[in-house]
Amino acid sequence: MQPTFKPILKPLMRNGDVLRIGFEREVYELEDADGAIERFLTALDGTLSIEEIAALHDLSTDEVRDALATFDELGFLDDKSAVSDRMTDRDRERYRANLTYYSNFSKLEHSPAVYQQRVQDATVAVLGLGGASLIAAALAGLGVGKIIGLDCDQVELSNLNRQFVFREDDIGKLKTDAVAEHLHRLNRDIEVVTHNQLVTSAASLLPVLEGADLVVNMIDTPSLISARWVNSACVHLGLPVLLGGIGNNRVMYQRFVPHEHGCYDCFLIHCLQLDQTGELELRALYGQVFENRNTAMAPHVAMLSGFISTEVSKHFAGYASPMPPSSSVELDLITMELKHSGPWQRYAECPTCGEARHAREDIEPVELDALITIAKERMMQR
Repeated sequence: MQPTFKPILKPLMRNGDVLRIGFEREVYELEDADGAIERFLTALDGTLSIEEIAALHDLSTDEVRDALATFDELGFLDDKSAVSDRMTDRDRERYRANLTYYSNFSKLEHSPAVYQQRVQDATVAVLGLGGASLIAAALAGLGVGKIIGLDCDQVELSNLNRQFVFREDDIGKLKTDAVAEHLHRLNRDIEVVTHNQLVTSAASLLPVLEGADLVVNMIDTPSLISARWVNSACVHLGLPVLLGGIGNNRVMYQRFVPHEHGCYDCFLIHCLQLDQTGELELRALYGQVFENRNTAMAPHVAMLSGFISTEVSKHFAGYASPMPPSSSVELDLITMELKHSGPWQRYAECPTCGEARHAREDIEPVELDALITIAKERMMQR
C-alpha cells in the first residue's frame, strides 16, 4: 500500500490551531495545534510505504495504520499502488479527469479505477442519434465500452444549431454513419455499432437492443407511441431506460427500471388520473409527427445531455445513487428551477409491466384507450 492524500482536497487551510480540509459539500475542521496532522497528511504523496511513513514520523506501524484508517473513513486517502490490471497506461491517461472525479468517492480499498472499469464494461443503446448525439459523445468520453446507436434520418442544415457532433460536411450523410465516424475519432478504444432503422414497433427494437445493459431513448416521433414501443421492448428484455425530451420551455428526463417499479405506461396511467385534461392532451398528442416546430436550442440540448449522461455514469460506476426509478426531473428553461416528480407506482393492471401482462403474448403496447379505461376505473374506485 502507498497511501496518498487526495489532490482534490488540496490545498490544506489553516485557521490558527484548526486545520480545515475539504471544499464544497464536506468540510472538516481538525484541532492541530502542533501541526502533526498537517505534516502527516502532506507527507502522504503516494511514494511511501507504511513502514517508511512510520519511520518519517517516529510512529509505530500500528499507529500509522490507525491514523490511515481514520483518515480513510473521512475520505481523505487513495492508494496509489491500487491500479486495475485491466486498465492500460493509455486508459489511465485518457480517463485521467474521470479518475480524478471518482476520487471524490474512493477509499484505500476501493480505488477510482474500480468506477472507471465498470463504465468501460458497460454497453449502452442510444436511440435517436440526432437529439442524443451529444449524449453518445459524452458516453464515449466517459469510456462506455460499447455504444449501440439507432436513427433513420440524414444530417440536415437545421440540425447544426444544436447537434454539434455533426459538421456542414456531414449534411446529407446518414446520422448513424456520421455519429459512428465522430465517435471513432473521439475514442478509438470503444466499440460503436449503429443501425440505420425506422422504429415501427416494439418488436423492431429487439435485435437492436440485444446485449445492451441500459437504454437511452431520445426518439420523439411519432409522439408518445414511440416511447411506448421502447418501453414495451425494454420491459420485455428487462432493460433500464433513461428517457429525455425538450418542450417549448422545459427539458425533462425520466428513469425506468422494469419489473421492480412502474414503467412508462404506468406513468401514463398516473398522469391520466391527475386531472381531467390528461386524456384530452394525450389524445391530441398521440402519434403526432411534428414538422417544423422543433424548439430545441444548443444550451437546452447540452443541459439535457449532461443530465442524462450523468445518470448513465452513476448507474454503472455506482459512486452515487441514480435518480429514483419511476420518477421525472423537469427543468424550467425560464426560471431554471428543477421539479422532481414521483416515484409513481407500478400498477397491477398495467398491461405492459403489471400482472395483466402475463395474459398477453404480444409485446406490442395496447391501444391508448385501454390505458385510459384503466385510469378511469381506478378513479372510480377512490
